Amino acid sequence: MDFSFDEDQTAVAQLARQVFSDLVTPERLAARQTSGSDWDEELWRVLAGAGLLGIALPEDVGGAGRGVVEAGLVAWEAGRCVAPAPLPGVLAAALALAGLPAALRPDRLLAEIAAGRALVIPSVAGAEEAMRPIALKPVEGGWTAHGTLPVVPYATIADRLLVAAADPHGARFAVLLQPRLPGVVVERVETSGVDVCARVAVEGPLLRDGDVFAGEAGIALLERARLHHLVLSTAEICGLAKAALRLTADYTTRRRQFGRPLGSFQAVANRVADGFIDLQAMTWTMWKAANLLDQGEDARDAVSVARFWAAEGGHRIISAAHHLHGGVGIDLDYQLHRYFFRFKTLEFTLGVAAEHLAGLGRSLATRSRPGGAL
Repeated sequence: MDFSFDEDQTAVAQLARQVFSDLVTPERLAARQTSGSDWDEELWRVLAGAGLLGIALPEDVGGAGRGVVEAGLVAWEAGRCVAPAPLPGVLAAALALAGLPAALRPDRLLAEIAAGRALVIPSVAGAEEAMRPIALKPVEGGWTAHGTLPVVPYATIADRLLVAAADPHGARFAVLLQPRLPGVVVERVETSGVDVCARVAVEGPLLRDGDVFAGEAGIALLERARLHHLVLSTAEICGLAKAALRLTADYTTRRRQFGRPLGSFQAVANRVADGFIDLQAMTWTMWKAANLLDQGEDARDAVSVARFWAAEGGHRIISAAHHLHGGVGIDLDYQLHRYFFRFKTLEFTLGVAAEHLAGLGRSLATRSRPGGAL
């Protein structure tokens, strides 16, 4: 499989890097942390104006008509500077909604997403078995819902949450939940991370039919959102892991010990080299999964492989970065801690390595049975 980027894809990556380099600086990140702001609204407006929020959306809703790979390039650049914005989630939700049949596709909402005026956050991420649906019950005039979403990053600023649901008979649904509806309580959750998270209690809001997607369309919507979110968050992890590795290489080159650069010691050089090998595995498995999604092929196993490498390799890279930085690595005035916290948020909310490896094992076991695909 050829992962070379064409001219347009290279231009997308360069544009995203320019936007993030200009607006996501260590000084602005530090100022945001002390201001108590949940996210960087100016950054979001610039991303929308540059056409990057609609990069993978159809042109008839204001998008650029590109695909998962281009969205991944934007997410990669967001990870490189730890951008304080829900970029992978919003891009994933938009891609999933754009894949609905024409009669169900919420074109107005998609246009709002592309213009930066609507934030749709998926809460259907993680390994497949970790998707815990809320309870849905039909009533006159629509549906009522009950359940709790324990930790949803950026739910405090979301205009919609894309949620998995099930009725009393076990039928699966996808729901576009409005956090400001009566009966929905969004409570900010304090974490050690850099992302704002919330607990969402769903206590009987009335949902209209237009916000509930039933049958195969609803199931497919949930699965698309899950797979796209996993791939785009993996792209973000690759970007932040590469940046953390570069930061470590620069530091160990400048830092001198026993009259020599720290990086000249074999044990130090080996740790950085091992991190580079992990990054290559993370990168290529991620682009393979993104390409399969763009081609409309079954990418579930490829996504599990990519997420396993992102969680496993990302952990090793971030751990090595902290180890090789010594005490500097845990100094909150230094930027490395942001990479660590962002990585851990993505790892714990989207599934640790063991979850995705177990899911891959079940998939392979199922297909290896008589009558399976293998």
